[in-house]
Amino acid sequence: SLTILFCHVAIGQIVYPDDMADEGGIEPLDFSRVGVSGWQFLKLPTSARNAALGGVLTATSHGDAANALTNPASLADVQGMQVSTSRLNYIADINYQTGSIVKNFGSIGIIGVHLMYLDYGDQLRTENVRTIGGTGIIMDVQYEGLGTFSCNDLAFGLSYARQITNKLQVGTNVKFLQQTLDDAKMTGFSIDVGTTYYTGLK
Repeated sequence: SLTILFCHVAIGQIVYPDDMADEGGIEPLDFSRVGVSGWQFLKLPTSARNAALGGVLTATSHGDAANALTNPASLADVQGMQVSTSRLNYIADINYQTGSIVKNFGSIGIIGVHLMYLDYGDQLRTENVRTIGGTGIIMDVQYEGLGTFSCNDLAFGLSYARQITNKLQVGTNVKFLQQTLDDAKMTGFSIDVGTTYYTGLK
């Protein structure tokens, strides 16, 4: 039998011939879908108890103002007025602060405000400049010593909860969201709806 094997060189980078580079050719993408998921800070634990329970707090805590940041329906158990604040010293000198104030207005329901703020601190500024070398290979050259920049995440909102029956509670949050990276800013809104139902089992 006769076996013929064909081989071809595989290159892990985009390589343009010199003539294409000189004439413009096909421009490479500035980025490749990095950081496409936003608002990830909303997944962080909002209190020491939340962190201790692994984030499973939506059905276990009642009558606590901190529930405005997890399941607003649980606010229906709040009596009078409550204030909750928390500060988390996260990895890489990241500071995460949360706070909420809620008040029971009787037959109207429970109304509150809440805040979540994540500060990433000062970051060293670098710049990647895409150039084409003499061999036609695209290279990224990083420049440093350009100072620092800051970035942070913010969520601010209103909470409302009400006792519907002796077993059913409902609540909702309306949040304004903002993420800031240097001079770039992204904003949005979100609505959270939560329920708590007491089955009466045990």
